[in-house]
Amino acid sequence: MSRKIQTYTGKKITIHFDGNRCMHAADCVRAFPKVFKPDSRAGWIFPDNEPDAETLAAMVVTCPSGALTCEMNGVEHLGDKPAANRVTVMPDGANYLHAEMTINGEEQPTCRAALCRCGQSSKPPFCDNSHKASGFSHDAQSMQGDIEAGVATDGQLEVVAIQDGPLMVKGGCEVRNVKGECVAKGKELFLCRCGHSNNKPFCDGSHNKVNFRSR
Repeated sequence: MSRKIQTYTGKKITIHFDGNRCMHAADCVRAFPKVFKPDSRAGWIFPDNEPDAETLAAMVVTCPSGALTCEMNGVEHLGDKPAANRVTVMPDGANYLHAEMTINGEEQPTCRAALCRCGQSSKPPFCDNSHKASGFSHDAQSMQGDIEAGVATDGQLEVVAIQDGPLMVKGGCEVRNVKGECVAKGKELFLCRCGHSNNKPFCDGSHNKVNFRSR
């Protein structure tokens, strides 16, 4: 998938937007409505509308999908690498990854990504919020997986969307709920992306039963 990068240059900060990664979480709009105006006809990001560029940059690097990045004084701000690689499973929504990673062999520009698990995204493996229209449901509260002892979780992850199958996350990673509780940890995890597993967020082979086909 080719990247579609839009650049919005202000006096103190330049913001980049990758439309392919955006899942329309709208965290940016809620935090800085004068800067991020999706209904505007003259572009949609106005960096100079926030006088405190440092505060704006601090929010940009927390974009859950990694769609937003920025630079100040020629220095890119991509967000910090976490102490432990993690997948946070969002109720009725995406998998939020926070780690240095490659996805399908491509180095990622940030340490964040939101990946589809409902099977309906038009830009897989990234989430595009299709889970809302499709009625995908998973409260992500009673998840249960294996916790492998002694697994290092501070290296680079290799993330691969297997053709017509699950998402493989390789390299040492934790799976957490929104409370931050670890429910699984392993060197290699297989996460459902067809939306039909009976053991969400983990793959149980249901993609074969429902004849899931990658888009």
